[in-house]
Amino acid sequence: PTAPGGADNAAGPAVPPALTTKGAKIAMMKPKTFVRSPTLRFTPYSWAKLLYLRDRGETEVGGLGISCPESLLLVEEVELVRQLCSVVTVAFDDESVADFYDRQTDAGRQPQEFSRIWIHTHPGACARPSQTDEQTFRRVFGGSDWAVMFILAQDWANIRTVKI
Repeated sequence: PTAPGGADNAAGPAVPPALTTKGAKIAMMKPKTFVRSPTLRFTPYSWAKLLYLRDRGETEVGGLGISCPESLLLVEEVELVRQLCSVVTVAFDDESVADFYDRQTDAGRQPQEFSRIWIHTHPGACARPSQTDEQTFRRVFGGSDWAVMFILAQDWANIRTVKI
């Protein structure tokens, strides 16, 4: 008989490599558990609206995602506020944002349903956040227990999260 590795084994029959001590330890190990990252999802309506906004012009367009109360990462609506847009920036009007918050609160929504998902488009093919995007995200959402920045460009999308 031959032992693993080809050496003669006088003690008994050949042991398949999978049943060696090393193989047995590997076989007895618990399978790795993969932690699934939370997934941002859009209803067909909200996704269609976002695609329309992206394709409508040559500027960035921004808004806030309104979530389903039972699933805060399911965007049911993309809500716009008054804003100043250019090819490389979008700036929300402070008064319009305050009015938006008032309307959402009056409608009975909780802040985590309407003020945690910042959505904006990039008119080109790159969805990578600019330095201004990153600074704005940290400044506006950094104090939240969780937040998402979602950028949609012509060819792909990018998501940044904080404490989710």
